[in-house]
Amino acid sequence: SASVINGDTIFVYNGTYSLDAMSKSLTITGESADLVTIDLGNTGRVISGTGTIFERLRFTNGLISFTQTGASANMIVRNCIFENMKNPGTAAGSINFGGVNNTLSGNIFRNNNVYNLVYLATPGPQTVENNLFINTASTATIKGVIRFATGSGHIVRNNTFINNNMPCILLQNSGSNT
Repeated sequence: SASVINGDTIFVYNGTYSLDAMSKSLTITGESADLVTIDLGNTGRVISGTGTIFERLRFTNGLISFTQTGASANMIVRNCIFENMKNPGTAAGSINFGGVNNTLSGNIFRNNNVYNLVYLATPGPQTVENNLFINTASTATIKGVIRFATGSGHIVRNNTFINNNMPCILLQNSGSNT
């Protein structure tokens, strides 16, 4: 919306909503990840607003890219649920993380049948910490729940992996990552 400006906080109440591409720097806070669903409409969405924060939302039915252009930075996705995300049909992931200093923290990723679930990309660093990954499946030959694809300085720590039928971490490009 034109009335929304960089730095605004949007509180989202119980319900199911759609999300288009977003380039503004916003904080979007849901009432609860169990109550607020963002239906991605069986397609991909691009988020590129530097400093954007998503919290307490449930994402489903699509792909989401936190820009891979390197232009966006300091995005945070925390205390969200990612469920029934879509397979991109390529080597990328259902959740693509590019840009600089972006963080996935305290999220639950459950019941996803994908090529790669989280794809860490250029330039980095990206941080993936304190998340739960449960029931992730794939029939692809090169796959990972978390895939280190490109970039450097990525940090993956203190995550829990339960009942996934694919490698939890795929090191495609492991240079300077921890």
